[in-house]
Amino acid sequence: MPLVPKMGTDMFAGDWYKLCTNIEPRDWFSNWDCFYRYALSFFMFYYMLFTTPISLAGYTYRYNITWYGFWPGLLMTVYFPITPLAIVGAEMIRAFKKWATQKKDWASAGPGSIFFVEPEGVLAKWLWKGYLNLSMYIAIYCACGNDPDAIQASWEDTDTTKTFWRKLFQDSQVRYPRELASWDGKNIDKQHKIDCSVVIKLEDSYLGIGDSFLTYGEDFDTEEDILDLLQNDYAGKEALVLEFVKADPDMGVHQLDIITFDTPEGPKVLHCLLWTHCTGSSSHTTRGGYVVDVESETCVSPVSWYSPFFKTQPSECSDKKVKIPGVKKACEQALRAHANMPFKWCRMVGWDCMLTDKQEIVFFEGNFAGARLPRRFFLSWSHMREAMKLTVWPYASSTTE
Repeated sequence: MPLVPKMGTDMFAGDWYKLCTNIEPRDWFSNWDCFYRYALSFFMFYYMLFTTPISLAGYTYRYNITWYGFWPGLLMTVYFPITPLAIVGAEMIRAFKKWATQKKDWASAGPGSIFFVEPEGVLAKWLWKGYLNLSMYIAIYCACGNDPDAIQASWEDTDTTKTFWRKLFQDSQVRYPRELASWDGKNIDKQHKIDCSVVIKLEDSYLGIGDSFLTYGEDFDTEEDILDLLQNDYAGKEALVLEFVKADPDMGVHQLDIITFDTPEGPKVLHCLLWTHCTGSSSHTTRGGYVVDVESETCVSPVSWYSPFFKTQPSECSDKKVKIPGVKKACEQALRAHANMPFKWCRMVGWDCMLTDKQEIVFFEGNFAGARLPRRFFLSWSHMREAMKLTVWPYASSTTE
């Protein structure tokens, strides 16, 4: 039977949730803002170096080898005591190689690249680059400790694949799109007749890379058409063919982005965002997002703080206090699924779901939220202080030793 966590006011991650929901405005992505965030992650690195030096050293070695490769990672680890500066140096080398080769990296591939737009100004740009890398490295350590599975998940999903999340949804009685067929790179395994609009998703993809949205009667007419597309575009790649669930027509294409965080009292809701103003069939084409107050189910502020792209985004949903029915129920389902997680190292999960044209919440997947957590961890001193109460010694039960 699925575990059922406590709800009501107990469903939220205390003052950390309150701070994330009621974000104080400031001059986002200015030199000061970028320096402030980098300085907070800089402080956290040296706090953890002072309190858990041996564990942090082991984590740093594993993290660097995973992210940079053996020899570059080994070189990065040699500079362990000055890791924050070494990371900036590594970012400079990476930027030079990218400029010299003119190749796109994972952050600039696909429509989700808008989340990695850089701020204006040379100083702000490099402070932001250093912050993004350093904050994820140290936030994952604070939350998960020196756990090899968490480090691996920060780079590539091996355990928490799309198939895993779908099984978790099934076991937790969470609504998710039907799997019509699976593709192993050569052959198709069909579970249902493909006579509706579909979404094709790569098994280990992220940021919408490799997604195909196909409308029945327009993009394809028969199952043979789907097979031809898989053979041509997905040869040698594992993919899922899922039912295309339609969004609520009043909201249009959107996504609810819910983060849950595991605490000694069980999983709690840390934050909820709405991604909307989409220009395509996927929420990765979003041009604006909003912070959602789960208790009142309303949009309360734009996500101008999230990344430079959204600094000047629309604000009408929060100005009008747009209500999103079902958000609290969605959070309850996310907590139920998180409580059933078999991987205890996965303390933070980002859940992607939406409100459908049938007024039901449908979940698409979960994600190890190693990249999402730092934006809530180092947004301000107050955010970091509350995060420390749930993650690091002596404020919380240590996960790092």
